[in-house]
Amino acid sequence: MKNILHRNPIPDIEYLKKEVVKLYYELVDEISFVENWISEYIVKK
Repeated sequence: MKNILHRNPIPDIEYLKKEVVKLYYELVDEISFVENWISEYIVKK
């Protein structure tokens, strides 16, 4: 990340969008995992 900013003072908007989207999908995966775990836990009780 630092290398890109060093070479290119203006942040690459497209690159940043891709990074944000990647993080968003990782977060969604985590949330859905937790939701599945909770629903299974409730069903087992």
